[in-house]
Amino acid sequence: MDLPIYAIVGDRPVKAERTEDGGMVLLAFDWKTGELEPNGSYLTKIFTPNAETDFVHKRTFERKAAELRAMIKK
Repeated sequence: MDLPIYAIVGDRPVKAERTEDGGMVLLAFDWKTGELEPNGSYLTKIFTPNAETDFVHKRTFERKAAELRAMIKK
């Protein structure tokens, strides 16, 4: 499987990336902190095609996360 995977699920940036031990971690944007936090609940959203998930390039993912951070820090 090719990692990392960048996605917008609903309005939330979610990233799947490889861990140092060869595993995988899902990181989802946290609305309170503005940071990407481990959140395995998005596993099916990333690996089962659905209308709610939009797979994006890294730049689009980073831009969306930055926009959301700016909004929550106001």
